[in-house]
Amino acid sequence: MATKVFTVRHTKSKDVYFRALRLSDRYVYDWTGGIWRSAMKLATEPKAAATENTDFGDGVDSLYYAALNMASLNNGTPAADFIIQAVEDGAGTIGAVAFTGSGLNDATSGGTYTGAWNGSIRVQIDAEGTPDTFKWSRDGGATWNATGVAITGAAQTIEKGVTITFGATTGHTTGEYWDIAVDSGDTVIAESHVSVTSGDIQEDKVQGDLYLTLGHTIDAKAYANTAATQSTTAASQATAANGYAQTAATQATGANSNAGLAKTAADNAKTAADAAASAAGDAETAAEFCKNVQEGDVEIDTTGSPWKMKIKVKGTATVLVEKFLYKVNDVAVGQESDVIGKQLEDAL
Repeated sequence: MATKVFTVRHTKSKDVYFRALRLSDRYVYDWTGGIWRSAMKLATEPKAAATENTDFGDGVDSLYYAALNMASLNNGTPAADFIIQAVEDGAGTIGAVAFTGSGLNDATSGGTYTGAWNGSIRVQIDAEGTPDTFKWSRDGGATWNATGVAITGAAQTIEKGVTITFGATTGHTTGEYWDIAVDSGDTVIAESHVSVTSGDIQEDKVQGDLYLTLGHTIDAKAYANTAATQSTTAASQATAANGYAQTAATQATGANSNAGLAKTAADNAKTAADAAASAAGDAETAAEFCKNVQEGDVEIDTTGSPWKMKIKVKGTATVLVEKFLYKVNDVAVGQESDVIGKQLEDAL
């Protein structure tokens, strides 16, 4: 699998990033280290920053994208299905210290948390002396990230903006510890389930109203709005045809004493009735078209230039809509890394 461009439509001027979560063991991919980590709290930077590429002009939404190396996600044992999540970066929080022990308890937490994982940092006294020293862990003491850190009495940074301050440099008890809860404040806004078979991506699914696609931004909503407009136009034609029928009926009433006029009025009434039936059929056809577009299968035809987007009746080869794809600078789309931005008009 090569590098793919992932795109997501989200609130304008928000910080968005992409995160990979392996389904077989809930490992999180460390984009900086290039490896899968055993838990989110062990991943130093489990995110890939997204760039705000297109403002849709509605004052609300923008298009964000990131080019991700999909080949690296299929490395390791096991190679399994994973989820690509689009995440809105939130404000991190640092909880108060929770002390375990019976000796001197004079530590306080502080700082501004900038990490991407949620969990608890443990700070434990590992030696008594002048000064005492501590070690700290992200996994409750299963492994230690630093040991023998001398207590200074000032605010000491552990990582990602989290600090701990001891009131005294001596007098603590070896083995006693403080836990500090941290929360990234991040919110998952969309996710895509990617099935990996023979080293390639087999499927892409979207949750919610956001578009999360592999390589392309498909604006199916715009085509659904077009179909809805056609349906409205057909309904207006049906209303006009009804008016013609009423006019014909009035003519027929005034032609009681004139057989020729009565016949003409009858013919007009039939013509108007036929027009009304035709318009009603058009309205039904337009409504069915709108439904088929909204539920249809989206396909990218890469056999020509520029590439062509097709929307087909779900489960069939019947093409409903075809559209050539161009980038925002009107250059033809011809490769997976091209990003498409499309301004949406308010629905009628």
